[in-house]
Amino acid sequence: MSEVQSCPMAKAGNILLFTDGTEFSEGAIRTALTLASRCSSTLFVMGFVYENYEIETYLPREVDTESVSQYLSSVKERAAALNLDCRIILSYGDTPQQGIVEHVQKNQIDLLVIGRRGYKGLLKFLAGEVAADIIGRVTCKVLVVPRGATLEGKTVLVGIDGSKHSESAAKEAVEVAKRLKGNLIVLFSIHSEDERKYARYHVDMTAKMSTEGGVDAETLVPTGRSYKMMLEVADEKGVDMIVVGSYGVSGFKKLLKGSATEKLIEQAKCPVLVVNAGE
Repeated sequence: MSEVQSCPMAKAGNILLFTDGTEFSEGAIRTALTLASRCSSTLFVMGFVYENYEIETYLPREVDTESVSQYLSSVKERAAALNLDCRIILSYGDTPQQGIVEHVQKNQIDLLVIGRRGYKGLLKFLAGEVAADIIGRVTCKVLVVPRGATLEGKTVLVGIDGSKHSESAAKEAVEVAKRLKGNLIVLFSIHSEDERKYARYHVDMTAKMSTEGGVDAETLVPTGRSYKMMLEVADEKGVDMIVVGSYGVSGFKKLLKGSATEKLIEQAKCPVLVVNAGE
């Protein structure tokens, strides 16, 4: 199989793409189609129709069943052009999170692909805080994709913190870089020099695992907040994907909790892959 056609993930048999029908979903759609094609995946495409009458009292309905169905059909046509097995899901409710979680479980989804931002104003349900909420409720990998992002590059950045979730993220990042024939950057940010020895141990162990897998690795132990350090390095190094664990350790480091999750997702210019320790 050629490099262009190779699947960048070890497990992606079933992919769920959630799309809101706006231009903000285009990066997620493009990426999900590319991954499904490369990985020979079954692609589930899910849309959502609001049924919150309290909200509708104050806001006009922005989507309805007919328009969402038409949009989903247009995505299915794009999938058909790539000879993909594509299945449509239409969900109803006052928020999309529960439906997404249910279909992840029902269809044994390996990878959930979502856009970074959805409707404007009060219906901006795929902003960082809601994407973070979804990530915290599913057991599969989650790929959050900005509108203009692609998966054509080969530089992968993994943020670790010594937790079991970051260990899973490190393994996934090494596998992605290996399959893309790319390189890996391993980052463990610290708040004080007292943490440097601990951080250095973990980045060196990850680098060793990467090298043994045939992937060149660069290690970084900067001082500062994790999400800020990852964003800075991603910009400086031209990173094509950021990989992190779903939660950090308690105490001095909370890699992906609350506002850190939201800010990383909202500000990253490249896709962010979040890996659960159960993967």
